[in-house]
Amino acid sequence: PFVTWSLQMLSFLLNRCNRKGTYYYATIRDTIIKAVSSIPLICKTILLINSDRDLERITSLSIIRNSFLHKNAVGPWIVAMLNGPKFAQQRVLQYMQLISKVTFNDLIGSKHGAGNGDSWQRSQSDIDDFTRIRRETFDAVADLPGIIHALRILSTKNLEQVATTKAVQYLLNKKMRSPSILCKVLFELMLVFALIFSF
Repeated sequence: PFVTWSLQMLSFLLNRCNRKGTYYYATIRDTIIKAVSSIPLICKTILLINSDRDLERITSLSIIRNSFLHKNAVGPWIVAMLNGPKFAQQRVLQYMQLISKVTFNDLIGSKHGAGNGDSWQRSQSDIDDFTRIRRETFDAVADLPGIIHALRILSTKNLEQVATTKAVQYLLNKKMRSPSILCKVLFELMLVFALIFSF
């Protein structure tokens, strides 16, 4: 209960900073998010909550959504959980879905905006920052050692689910553009052609 209350208070503070819209409050907001997302294994700990109801309530808080979408929260724990039991694998799928589906309004609160007595308004720079932060997080996931192998061992059902997320689609696109991957594919094609023409 105390941890939940603390996260709720941090979310309240974060939402207030969002609505103020000044550079000073934006700096406070970024500092809070960076500090929380940097807590070792915080995402893993939250994802391993047994109760689906409690997990949904915690991940609906703005501080957790912002922390999940921060590159500091990404780490080897993702690959470890994918290589773990089915429960852990399912939680990682939920994580991938969350960081893929989260929108700008989810992070700042859809009820925040002009007309509510505060000065915050969504600007293009806010949208650009959100896009940059999400791209950095997707890059961090894609660069995890062993992530491709860990995804390959998932069941067909889980693999189909995770393959539809933006995070994994970004990962695959990045890997396919990698020179080492392209060379490997080209080499395999050459072997195929060699086998075909040898008969």
